[in-house]
Amino acid sequence: MNLHKKRFYQPLTILLLTLFGISSMAYGKVVIRGQISQLGHGKVLLESYLFGPPTEVQNGQLAADGHFELTLEINQIGFYRLSIKSPEYESMDNRFINLVLDTATAIMIEATAPTIDQNYTVEGSDDSKLLKDINLLLMHSFDRLDSLDAQYKQAKGRTGVHIDSLSRSFQGPYAQIVNQREDFVRDIILDNPSSLSILTIINYLDKDQDIDAYQVMDRYLYKRYPTLPYVNDFHRRVKGYSKLAVGAEAPALELIDSRGNAFRLSEQHGKVVLLSFWASDNIISRQGNEYLQQVQKNHKKDAFELVSVSMDQQKELWLAAIQKDKLKWTQLSDLQGKNSTLNNSFDLQQLPKFYLIGEDGKIVAKGFLARECEAKIQAYKLKSASKQ
Repeated sequence: MNLHKKRFYQPLTILLLTLFGISSMAYGKVVIRGQISQLGHGKVLLESYLFGPPTEVQNGQLAADGHFELTLEINQIGFYRLSIKSPEYESMDNRFINLVLDTATAIMIEATAPTIDQNYTVEGSDDSKLLKDINLLLMHSFDRLDSLDAQYKQAKGRTGVHIDSLSRSFQGPYAQIVNQREDFVRDIILDNPSSLSILTIINYLDKDQDIDAYQVMDRYLYKRYPTLPYVNDFHRRVKGYSKLAVGAEAPALELIDSRGNAFRLSEQHGKVVLLSFWASDNIISRQGNEYLQQVQKNHKKDAFELVSVSMDQQKELWLAAIQKDKLKWTQLSDLQGKNSTLNNSFDLQQLPKFYLIGEDGKIVAKGFLARECEAKIQAYKLKSASKQ
């Protein structure tokens, strides 16, 4: 078992590389003053993350008492990082103070070497203060996951240990850490929806389960920064996500099934439809088919349709998997694999992926696990019954 199957934490200095630059015609003077304690001499380096890899924009020398001052003109609001280069502390080479600089900004920083990325204060920029809180939280969360991973590896090395039981015992603590981080991210976003800083953490929330947070961010950021390219990019992405949000009309799906019959999702109105996107070479998909077997048995007399859509490219592999897994419900595929238009229309970034469609053709639930299918169906039925 690897507790980091999905690496949730990334340093902000990496996350910011995914952002786009911002164009503006208004130049403004930015002054950054500060003091680095416990350091006699060194070089202060300011780098921009506006256009891909970090680019040096200004540098200066630390005074004997650790004071420094940098002055520059910028025509862009965006993300920067401040670092210290000193022969006294080579460990500081990968430690950064992340900043959001706007035109006509005066920043005051106080930090303590060598852990300047953790022990610092910043004044003059609310966005930069928020970046600090975000970074410290993510670092703490990542440290806890690393500690848990180390405990698991140590326990795994003991004689007589049952690996499956050990793995299950660590799943709870792991999930707790991840859930706490997601709660923090969600709260930060809802408390600061118009701050550029939250663009660095939105990817820690699942767009399927937390589309509301994405939409709130988009509404506030787009209103405040309608001309900024990376805000516009985020706006376009959220519009795309919203088309597949719970309550939205399900995308069109018209394919020929494994027996040569035409299938149209639009003709299933009046039925609850469970769509399962999978592939014959995807182990998790194949394991999930066992749960779908039971789902099919539970609802074979209901107004219910279970539909599996394979993202295979080779027909013989697809048909062989259907036969081996004993899939006795509707099986579809355009045999285009990664080139299929279904990847975009149903946002198939990873497999398997499930959609539950209501009798009215609208999305009821999405992005859940195979073992959760039955619970999702039952929850929908209860909700529908309560409305009658």
